[in-house]
Amino acid sequence: MFSSETLKFPFEIRPLIWIRLENLHAPEVPSVLMRALIDTGAARSVIPVDACRTLGHDFELGLNPSAASGIGTGRIRTFTHATKLSVLSANWKETPDPEAILFPSFEFQMEFVEQNLPFALLGQRDFLKHFCYTQDGGQGWFSLKIAEEL
Repeated sequence: MFSSETLKFPFEIRPLIWIRLENLHAPEVPSVLMRALIDTGAARSVIPVDACRTLGHDFELGLNPSAASGIGTGRIRTFTHATKLSVLSANWKETPDPEAILFPSFEFQMEFVEQNLPFALLGQRDFLKHFCYTQDGGQGWFSLKIAEEL
């Protein structure tokens, strides 16, 4: 059962959650679990190139070749691939149960970046459009609630 309520999570260092990614074109490929930073300053989400390969995508055969900046030095190549994303947990210290999905999963063209990052970056245009996000870092929490249009 998915939550339609606002879920509050600990904000220890950053707003970190666990996500599960799936390849929409190859459901037989195992999913990828990874930590993700909710980055309210990022226009779009980017996922490290290693996750792209693990999901069975050929990085350079993706759609919409582009470049990202602001996440390292210079501009870094990106390609998009059809992906399904599920939010699993905000306890970023422990690997979650891959089936313990907190909100309805959603599909979108995920942008993979040619860089190895310690976690995914979840931005405004693709991830946060699905949620109402609130945070109070001073009080040590952030919250997510599924957006009404879903």
